[in-house]
Amino acid sequence: MVEGTLYLDAGRTKARRAEVLPLAPDVLEVLRIRGKGKGPIFKSSPTRRSFMRHVARPGIEYNSRHGQVDRKSLRKMFGTHLAMKGVDLRVTQRLMRHCDPRLTANLYTDPMLLDMRGAVGTLISEGAERKQHG
Repeated sequence: MVEGTLYLDAGRTKARRAEVLPLAPDVLEVLRIRGKGKGPIFKSSPTRRSFMRHVARPGIEYNSRHGQVDRKSLRKMFGTHLAMKGVDLRVTQRLMRHCDPRLTANLYTDPMLLDMRGAVGTLISEGAERKQHG
């Protein structure tokens, strides 16, 4: 077992396959503080009511002008933030445990939040650099 790694048993995953995922350093720290041998972190999926309490704690509105927060919207935010940071689609696909990268790209990435102008700007910049050095 590698420290900072989450092991998911095949019998407990939706796709019925074992997964090994890295944990973010801040999540790892929370787990260290919690201590070993305390049993499962989550005994079951949260009810709607407890989910609403959990998202309210960091100041997330359950109902906003953008729609209702649910688990899928949190997954979409995760996928979008990885894309915004320039993480390769195949890496994001693996982290989200999707079989098909099209699912990750089409449903779990919000193109409205991506820096499309900046992406095009990098092409123009590269062309201008070649012209200067060529």
